[in-house]
Amino acid sequence: MGGRSMKRTVGLISTMAPDDTWMPEVLERVAQRHETVKAILADMGFEVLDEGPLLREYDQMQSAAQSLRFRGIQALVIFV
Repeated sequence: MGGRSMKRTVGLISTMAPDDTWMPEVLERVAQRHETVKAILADMGFEVLDEGPLLREYDQMQSAAQSLRFRGIQALVIFV
């Protein structure tokens, strides 16, 4: 690699319970925090890939994780 630093690639999935009791404001706040976490990871030197700001169903998270793995992530961060 000759002195070049290789960018570390992580996937980010933000999730919360899929029930219908959450107020829309809470869902929006979690989606905004996803962007905050993404920015913090980027500031730490990571390339951050995601499949959207908020995934609530198990099948969505499983599909996103598979897609992120295919896209070449080296680690997965799950923000709950």
